[in-house]
Amino acid sequence: MHLKKSDHFEVERSTDNYVYNITGMVNDAVKLNEAQSFTYTDDITGIGSDIIYYRLKVFGKEGEVKYSSVLVVRVNTVKTAVSIVPNPASDYVTVKFFVERESAVLLKLVDNMGKVLLQQTQRSVRGNNVLRIDGLGKFSAGVYTLQVLVNNEVTTQKLIVSK
Repeated sequence: MHLKKSDHFEVERSTDNYVYNITGMVNDAVKLNEAQSFTYTDDITGIGSDIIYYRLKVFGKEGEVKYSSVLVVRVNTVKTAVSIVPNPASDYVTVKFFVERESAVLLKLVDNMGKVLLQQTQRSVRGNNVLRIDGLGKFSAGVYTLQVLVNNEVTTQKLIVSK
C-alpha cells in the first residue's frame, strides 16, 4: 500500500470474496510499510459459511482509500456428536448432544423402508442436552434410523428396538 499518511482502517468480512461488509473499525495510528500488530475479534456465530474472507480498508488522511490483501479463514466445522442410550432399547431412548446455541431440534425415527414412524420437534438449550423419546414399545423389534436435525445439520444413528 502506498498512502502518504493513514487515518484509520475498517475490518471487512465476506463469505463469497465479492461482497464485503464492515465488521469493525480501528482508529489507531497506522504506520505504513512497517510491521504492526492489531487484534480484532469477530463474532461469526451466525455465519453459515465454512470459508470467511477478511480484508482491511485503509483510509488516508487526504481521503484516499486502499485495500489490503485478502486473508482467507477456514472455519472448522464439526458435526454434532449424538449419542443414544440405551441402545438396544425397548420402551424409550435418551438422545444426548451438545449445541453452541439454543435452537429447535427435529427428531425422526425411520424404518428400513424409509418411512417416518415418529417425528418430534423439541427445543435445545445452549450446552449439553438430553432429550427423551418415549413409546418405542409400539414398534416391532428391529433396526431403525434415528435422525437428529439441529442447526441445519442432520446426524443419523442406528437404533435397535428390542422386545
